[in-house]
Amino acid sequence: MMAQVNGNGTVQTVVSSVSRDENGVYVPARAIELISETAPILNMFLSGQMREAEEKAKNGDPSSETLYYAMGQCLIEAFKAFMSFDNDDLRDAIAVVKHAGAISNAHRRRISSFASRVAGFVSRSNSGASWIKGMTDVERHAELCYQEHVLLKGALSILYSGDWLQFIKEALNLRSANLSFRHMNEFLREADAAAGGYDASLDAHFRSGVMYGVGINSLILSLLPSRVVTASLADRIIVQMFGYQGDRTESLDTLYRVGGWSVTNNEPSVTEAEEGLRRPITDVALLMFHLLVSKYTYKGVDLSMAKKILDWNMQRYPDGVFYLFARGRVLASQSLPELAKEYYLKMIVTCQDEFKSLQHISLWELSCCAMSLHDMTGSAEYWQTLLTEANWSKCVYTYGLACSLAQAGGEQNLEEAKNLMSKVPGLMQRIAGKSIPLEACLHKFSARKSRKFEAQGHRLLLPAMEFSYHLLSMNYAPRRILVSAMLPDIEAALARINEHEADPSGYYNGRGYWDDYCLGHFLRAVCLRFVAHADKDAAPEAKVSSENVPDAEARAFESFQRVLDAAQKIEVDHYLVYYTHYELGRLYACTGNVEEARRHLDIILSGKVLVHKADKGKYSMESALVMRTHAAMESLGHDVPL
Repeated sequence: MMAQVNGNGTVQTVVSSVSRDENGVYVPARAIELISETAPILNMFLSGQMREAEEKAKNGDPSSETLYYAMGQCLIEAFKAFMSFDNDDLRDAIAVVKHAGAISNAHRRRISSFASRVAGFVSRSNSGASWIKGMTDVERHAELCYQEHVLLKGALSILYSGDWLQFIKEALNLRSANLSFRHMNEFLREADAAAGGYDASLDAHFRSGVMYGVGINSLILSLLPSRVVTASLADRIIVQMFGYQGDRTESLDTLYRVGGWSVTNNEPSVTEAEEGLRRPITDVALLMFHLLVSKYTYKGVDLSMAKKILDWNMQRYPDGVFYLFARGRVLASQSLPELAKEYYLKMIVTCQDEFKSLQHISLWELSCCAMSLHDMTGSAEYWQTLLTEANWSKCVYTYGLACSLAQAGGEQNLEEAKNLMSKVPGLMQRIAGKSIPLEACLHKFSARKSRKFEAQGHRLLLPAMEFSYHLLSMNYAPRRILVSAMLPDIEAALARINEHEADPSGYYNGRGYWDDYCLGHFLRAVCLRFVAHADKDAAPEAKVSSENVPDAEARAFESFQRVLDAAQKIEVDHYLVYYTHYELGRLYACTGNVEEARRHLDIILSGKVLVHKADKGKYSMESALVMRTHAAMESLGHDVPL
């Protein structure tokens, strides 16, 4: 790249002469030579210099005609939109991605005639591995970039419109892109086989792109529920359109090969000098699977593999916000929330103002860490900042702040909680046309609980602890916090409830006795379950506690049974019955009783109405529970701790 001084004295970077002829005209046949210039921009973005990377991507191609500069711009804009969910950001990103698609399409191999276009509908002459084989190197890269643009445009368009017609339209496009990636992968295998194992004429950038595309498509499809009978209509449509669900093991192996990662070695076999352009992106995708998607699935999740990938990348990008976030997630997953907070706070400092959404993600994680530590004051502080600065989930932020203040206690806190709770139902707005399913669950849960708070005379039982369970913060609480902070609060609440066992009508004028009784025993059982069987990834120091809890497992079973025994007496919180079966399934799995674990999980997946008073079997946080139950069911019998 070279600098050009404009008439006003400013300096503007322009595409170097490597991709232009002697007259300064861009030569498409030299398009992939610009990878040497765009790769450093990607590294700059990943290292935390996001604003600078964005400017270089824009200024490096003022005429907006080069293949990889266009793709660089579209990746950055898409990332910003995914982080913010803002309508304007989504619309701008779609425009940039469409432009990148047009640039890619201009570089693609042309179908020779109208007749061959028609024939293409009934033959593989313009779509299979042989079609890819007949391309030039630039045409193959253009095909790869074009299909990447299809994936990005599909995801952005679905989020922006939020309607079924757009979903069906983009699903058809995504199916086409998926088939194209598979054809490119077939071409790679055939070329390598013909060369005796490895075709050195095919560059690492193309290889990494194909493996990333094939692997990420298959990985996403593998996340769909295997029991399509109970899956949503959207899931069934996708399975029918793509023809398969994706092999989790194979897709992860494909993504690991991009960077040369293996279970047996701590260092990758592919060095920085040998890597393809998509290697860093692939590593980020693997980290997100192991550290974020792992909340809703078990199969294939490997924290030790995530740590290998993260350790290597943090040497390369020590201040990269993605890797600071990932380090925080690793530590949180090891039940070390105090250490995780250090990295989230550093991430906030490192983030540039143009990427405030990343700071908000850190604040969300800090809120969850505070809840893991049973720190109501700290939790309230982070929820307050989110409520002031972020727009993504005002409903959830407000409820998180309100329940933290309510549980912290004190007259001033309670007054503020009252004011906040009254606002929660009115904040259930949809973002970008619709809410993502799990976010919608939290919105509805927050609204229902705030209405219950009002109906019960401004009172809820242990609201922050209940909320922390649904945010999975309780999963990552250190044993000492479970034993010395959470369990004592629960036991104290149950003691107050038990005072009215003989006459429940005397409990707050008869309002909510059985709901509180069941919630108290549910939270007690969950805490005892984690005391008896620590989370599979918990660090040794997180399992230590100065206090002994005898018979924790037996007491957990006892409290779960109390919930089921009182199920038909619950007035509002019917979800507790369904979640009790889920947690009983997990507890039985921990004891090795797979048959009994499966029985309880099957109850949820059957769709059976368990509480007669419930509204047609609907209950709070249902979508989240069904997703987690599918994951737990798939893992039973595979020696995967739940």
